[in-house]
Amino acid sequence: MTDPELAAQSFVAGPDRLERQLTDVLQQAKHDGASDRRRDAATEAIHLLLLSHGLGAGVLVGRRRPGAAIEILRARLGRLCAHPVPSLETAAGRSG
Repeated sequence: MTDPELAAQSFVAGPDRLERQLTDVLQQAKHDGASDRRRDAATEAIHLLLLSHGLGAGVLVGRRRPGAAIEILRARLGRLCAHPVPSLETAAGRSG
């Protein structure tokens, strides 16, 4: 993972792009008053990306159930947002 040639491979572009997209979304949320303006959007984007990758790996190896991983991510997003983050059921249009 510290090999510069490996770091230059194309699969690194996906997470880099996602990090930029998350940064943009979080920056817009700050601008709109939907998240805490004191938080650094770029740092929070990195945290979210790393959390989602770690949770995904945990699901793949059986350490976490998918629903539990989503709830952990939801809880983190809830700390960033000024408004409650809907549950999976609410977001999918189901009661609960």
